[in-house]
Amino acid sequence: MAKLGDAAPEDIARLLELFPAPILKQNWGHLRAPKEEMCIRIAQEHDLAKISRFVADNYGRCKQHVNLMQPWNKQPPAPEASFPDADLFATDK
Repeated sequence: MAKLGDAAPEDIARLLELFPAPILKQNWGHLRAPKEEMCIRIAQEHDLAKISRFVADNYGRCKQHVNLMQPWNKQPPAPEASFPDADLFATDK
């Protein structure tokens, strides 16, 4: 997550809110709080390495997914399909 370091704590908290509370509690059990408050406190701790690992490891549990696939003919995407701020989590190579 290359852009995570530039994100405001509010944006990081909003990202974390997309994950189920039990999964958040498994990783940040020391924070005893309702989900929304827990996400804010995790974001304020600003442990970006741990947050990045959490997001990558729990991607399948996220409430929202955006998957971009390579065209079947392996042609480069059209210029209008370019996403300069996108982050790559994994490839199927």
